[in-house]
Amino acid sequence: MDSTEEATVYRRAGSVRAGRAGRQAGHRLVALVAALAMALMLAALPPPSAYGEPSGEASPAVALNVLTPGTNLFLFEHLPVNVVFIGYEPGDGPLQIDVSRFVAAQSDRAVGVTMIPLFAGRIYPSYTVADIDLRIRFADQGFEDAFFETLLEIGQPRPTTLYQELYNEDPGSTQTIDGTLNIDARAVEAWLGEHASELGIHPSEPMVFFINWFGRDDFVFHNYRITGEPPADSETDFGEADARALIAWGGTPSNPARRVWFHDLSAGPDGVTNNWNLTDADVVGDGRTDYRLPPVWEYAEPGEDTYRPFDDLTGDLAKVLRYVAIDMLFASSPLYPPALTQTVLPEKVSVDVTRVAYPGRSIPPLDVNVVLQRLNQVRPWHEYIVNITEREFSHRLVNIQECWLTGRADPTGMGSSCFGGRGGGFAWYDLWFHLQDQRLQYVSRDSDYAIPAFLFSVFDEDLPVPFIAIADGDPRDGTQSHVVSYWTSSLEAFDYGHTDTVVHELGHHLGLSHPHDGIDTEFDPATGFTTVTIIRPVGDFYFTWVGGMSSTVMSYLRLTGGFSQFDLDRTGRWLTISYLNQSNHILAELLTSPRLNTVVDDILVADQWGLVALHYFGLRDYQSAAWAAKLASDQLLAAADQLGIPIQPQARPAEMKAEPPQAFFVSPIGPLDAGYHVPPGPDAYLTDLMLPDFRRGGDTVSLVPEVAFEQAVELRPAPSP
Repeated sequence: MDSTEEATVYRRAGSVRAGRAGRQAGHRLVALVAALAMALMLAALPPPSAYGEPSGEASPAVALNVLTPGTNLFLFEHLPVNVVFIGYEPGDGPLQIDVSRFVAAQSDRAVGVTMIPLFAGRIYPSYTVADIDLRIRFADQGFEDAFFETLLEIGQPRPTTLYQELYNEDPGSTQTIDGTLNIDARAVEAWLGEHASELGIHPSEPMVFFINWFGRDDFVFHNYRITGEPPADSETDFGEADARALIAWGGTPSNPARRVWFHDLSAGPDGVTNNWNLTDADVVGDGRTDYRLPPVWEYAEPGEDTYRPFDDLTGDLAKVLRYVAIDMLFASSPLYPPALTQTVLPEKVSVDVTRVAYPGRSIPPLDVNVVLQRLNQVRPWHEYIVNITEREFSHRLVNIQECWLTGRADPTGMGSSCFGGRGGGFAWYDLWFHLQDQRLQYVSRDSDYAIPAFLFSVFDEDLPVPFIAIADGDPRDGTQSHVVSYWTSSLEAFDYGHTDTVVHELGHHLGLSHPHDGIDTEFDPATGFTTVTIIRPVGDFYFTWVGGMSSTVMSYLRLTGGFSQFDLDRTGRWLTISYLNQSNHILAELLTSPRLNTVVDDILVADQWGLVALHYFGLRDYQSAAWAAKLASDQLLAAADQLGIPIQPQARPAEMKAEPPQAFFVSPIGPLDAGYHVPPGPDAYLTDLMLPDFRRGGDTVSLVPEVAFEQAVELRPAPSP
């Protein structure tokens, strides 16, 4: 590091964790307690499989209930999804819900498939599959009366919003809005969660409330609001803006966890889904008809036209349930591989930030304590470090990122590459090439896994692309690579907190997608294949913007800086099976040792932790499940240390210094993410990827015994690629 550069290191508060070998004794003590607690459960399990007689000296067979050496398992979950209609009645009229049609529009399974690698022609499953158990209810009169009385009590009268005024001016509008009621969205979410038991719903189960107030004598035009939580580095409460008036909300973290999301077409109209516009087919000007859901009172009788014929409220709400609530919130797929493409998941993760200010610009702000707190909230299974280095404007990195931007701004994708013909001449590969060549400049050597992050402070004219940040990936296979974020002069003037943007992009790197993007899957029993479709909020899926109305920094709305309950759930799911499959691969290495008999107790304890993980998973305590699965892996890593078997993450100092250089922040694809190669074809991966039927390929490996809430969890072998 030259004299013009300064480096600062920040660590998460708390004691540093012990090494793997040092944790072994503690794990044994805690595991013994867990083993006693699980004794009755073990008796109900199917007969264990036996593994033994490795090469070399004879060792006793090891009987296991969960772990399966050398195997990637899929974790199947029976997921109840409760749908409650408030203010709607069953029937087949235009403003009624045809239950049979509503159910027929759903998929009965959500398969976790990593999104970005699809564009590189690869399928990486997250090894999670949710079998959807749809449960539909219509609230009775007493529940509805109490609910709408609550809205009147907590609502605050306000003038109409900009988008309600635009609706009034639209030639297709049938109502006149002359005032609105602002209603605290979190209070409504909490009320619904607290009263769900009155409808026979367990508080931990995912639930969607479809609300219609219109048509009642006490109806008032209204919006929902989230206020009082400005972004980090900012004093502006964006929730006060008319553009942040809501028609839906949910996902606020709670203890115990509630999984509530509500959707109200009698609210608004709003500026997020643009449902105030009843005249123009293409509001955004991309040449496609935007499928928008109008206010509920605009659903016309058959034969009448609005901006597009709307006589299917049932079908539209069915789309919201399937493509938003299930695909993007309750059972969403990862954006990037959640195991971070590591053979062994990292114990210590560093966020290595390089900051550059253009002449005349201030250094991009970054609240490190906020970054650490939020990373620990969503993925508490690692220790985090933030390293910050300031670079001068004259540094080569500036030239590279400016070339990279030309590739992002050029519609052809070519741009003006700093690397000439390398990578086919595409400029948008340049930053990745620079990182590959100069990795030791930008990542630390004090972690198992490094996330390079580049923060540029620029003037608006220096940023010729319509984004302010991106979590970029390896162009070869679509795995995560690095984060880039821009602090522009207009953002600074607008008091737009930059730390939240960085946390948002780090969330992407760790696998979290936007709540308005997702993967939809459809199983065809006739062919035995699952079709995978990428859903983006454009054209026929424009309405999925409503998914952004949830309590997460991954939304574009900037109404909260933390992660939602849905984010916590999905990371817990992904890490549970990642640690269990990691354990399977470590176990396969242990079984090759002639000294296996010296670590048999460790293997049995790890298997017990696997049972604990499945138990918590069955109770929908996904983060505890992931902790237990990690303890299983840690126990086996300690056993490997004892046997002298080297099992390491890719990001080790020796590998960083190796010649030729080893990729470590973009690790080679390891056994956790072996993936399925997709045959090349023009855009085939966008809509018609075919996966084997995950229910085939072997018997159930482990089935958790009867647990609360009719919940079953299964581990099944992966299909062959």
